[in-house]
Amino acid sequence: MQLVTWDYQKRLAAGRAEAFEFMGTALSKLTNFPAGNYAACELANVTLCPPLDKSSSHVRAARVLPTRVRA
Repeated sequence: MQLVTWDYQKRLAAGRAEAFEFMGTALSKLTNFPAGNYAACELANVTLCPPLDKSSSHVRAARVLPTRVRA
């Protein structure tokens, strides 16, 4: 059973990484901001976000929350 869990975990991590890469590219095209400058804030219900805590003169943030899509 543990091997199945690890396999599932690997698949989720790979999909997550691919999604973050896709979102960075999409945001870059929409905002004309370099794609490599995006960081994910994974704590959806927390107001603190480690990537935003770093001192920076240019900070852009977006909170993406899951929503239901009607078919």
